Amino acid sequence: MSDVHLGLRFSQNYLERGLPLKDSPRARRRLYRLFTQLKSSADYASPLETETGAKIPFAHYDYNWEGFFEGNLLRDVLDAITVFYPIMAKTYKSKDWIAGCERIFREENLGYTVDELGGVHFHVDQEFNRNWSSTLACLGLPRYEAARKEFKSAQMALDGHPKRGADAVKHLFSAIETVFRLMLTVKVSRLGAAEVKREFRAAISGQYTGPAKDAVSRQVEAFAEWTTSAHLYRHAPESEVPHDPPDELLALLLSTGAAYLRWLLTLDQQKLGSSAGP
Repeated sequence: MSDVHLGLRFSQNYLERGLPLKDSPRARRRLYRLFTQLKSSADYASPLETETGAKIPFAHYDYNWEGFFEGNLLRDVLDAITVFYPIMAKTYKSKDWIAGCERIFREENLGYTVDELGGVHFHVDQEFNRNWSSTLACLGLPRYEAARKEFKSAQMALDGHPKRGADAVKHLFSAIETVFRLMLTVKVSRLGAAEVKREFRAAISGQYTGPAKDAVSRQVEAFAEWTTSAHLYRHAPESEVPHDPPDELLALLLSTGAAYLRWLLTLDQQKLGSSAGP
């Protein structure tokens, strides 16, 4: 009983969750019920149709919201969460709306999360979100504006419906390449395995001692391998069918890439601090 949480439903305690899902009939039904509990007499249909172009079913002289939540495209349902937020705010229900949607996503193991303004984003797990958020915070200085734009473009690719995994990898790679070129004292035209093993290794030579020196040497090799893996998606041929990484590989590429980006940012800040003098 040590791993069992008291008071939770059987499905929450015992059913294998596996990887986050893209869609779920149960989640759709729960979102519909949440909507009916919180909605007021306001007009929800017009803003949704205006902002998204979604077609809302009509039945018995009224909008068929059950049919919408259970039958419309997933992008329509996720967009509705965002469009309904300001309408819910007028009756002080917006926080309940966000909390309810977030609860449904977590309990039904859907790969999305809702921000404080009702925006829906791609979600792997809490650790991924913390990793991603902390990296964005590190890009706040004007020096990193170009890298920040690329990083946010990667986030937008993740939040797209459908999700554009290969584009997310491309934009993250560009953010890393931008900071990589900033931190080096020698000019490089690109970020690749050879540049990592040669210029980057030379740039941090002597910066670490003891066990850290050997650990960093191995991380340099791993960073070089990451760039090679990312290049497979960065230079993938254009086609009507996107060659996106599988979700589990996408999470690995993005989490690892974000960690390398934070490492580069830290090293760059250390370099700037030492060059400023006492």
